[in-house]
Amino acid sequence: MGTKRSVTGFSCRPVPIPGWPADVLLPSDPPWKRDYSGSVQRLVRDGVDTPLASLFVHVARTVPPDAEGVARARSATEAFLYRRLQTLPETQGRFRLNAALPIAFDGCGSLEVDLFCQDARVAVELDGAQHLSDPAAYRRDRRKDQLLQENGYLVLRFLAEDVGKELSLVLDSILRALNHRGAATSVGSIVTLTLPPALRTADVRASR
Repeated sequence: MGTKRSVTGFSCRPVPIPGWPADVLLPSDPPWKRDYSGSVQRLVRDGVDTPLASLFVHVARTVPPDAEGVARARSATEAFLYRRLQTLPETQGRFRLNAALPIAFDGCGSLEVDLFCQDARVAVELDGAQHLSDPAAYRRDRRKDQLLQENGYLVLRFLAEDVGKELSLVLDSILRALNHRGAATSVGSIVTLTLPPALRTADVRASR
């Protein structure tokens, strides 16, 4: 059985994985398997079809070091995470991709977030690694976060590469945030968490 090259730049062998689409080849190289096997398992556990599997393999490819290549990789990661959220029962239909919010930012009349859940007021932002080494990009992201928080939104930031390498961490963080916001009552920009009676009693005693 022959070995093929995938869009990741790694060699691929058609080794069947239960639950994984047979028409989407996964790299067989040890470094790729070390970095991405956990995310493959999460995809299989939650259910994965051919379009989603193809997006994942595209996200997990080797990224060209030029700025254009990095930008394309981040856009592909946004598209993959959006489709994953669209195909999960807990998040289906709740997120918008590249949503513009009516908040003035950097001279514009609106502020765009990568993924946005209106009912929970949660914004998800995916950052390329260059954001960590670029002071201007870092400052811009902090201003953006502050504006979103001032307007009552919860901001979740992830490295774009972690969507591929640490998919469980990313998905579980989003699901916890949605559950938390679902248990909260929003009044203006103030979010009040609804505590169970036992915790409310303990809090009252502690404040005395």
